[in-house]
Amino acid sequence: MRELFKDEVRLVGEALGLPNITINDIVAYATVQALRVSPEINAHFLGDKTVQYPYVNLGVATDTERGLMVPVVHGADQLSLSRLSTAVKPLIADCQKGSINPDLLQGGTFTITNMGMLGVESFTPVLNIPEVAILGVGGLSLKPVIKDG
Repeated sequence: MRELFKDEVRLVGEALGLPNITINDIVAYATVQALRVSPEINAHFLGDKTVQYPYVNLGVATDTERGLMVPVVHGADQLSLSRLSTAVKPLIADCQKGSINPDLLQGGTFTITNMGMLGVESFTPVLNIPEVAILGVGGLSLKPVIKDG
């Protein structure tokens, strides 16, 4: 039964043109949309002033053998969910292979970090200075809920 459900979800995603969308992609896209309406957290603190940005350069914290790296999707606010997904995946892969262009590790205006896939339910993410905020995402867990008694 569970396998049938996975196939149905995959077919729906393919019909929408989104066959390889992950939870991380959805979190990234939702974050970009939230930053559009909350520009005060899409900013840098530069000692004596805060600079807000009219665009979103989204950093995606990535665990590698060399340690944590944060590749940046420049102009993430101009991308659809599908295009954002397509942009993020090769950056993460290049970080993990150790072949990332150093220019792609700079210029972020906001960072997300997702530890949920590692089984971590909650944590305190480390701010990527000079950014003023970071989003830390923990794991999802299914819990029974009583509805209507």
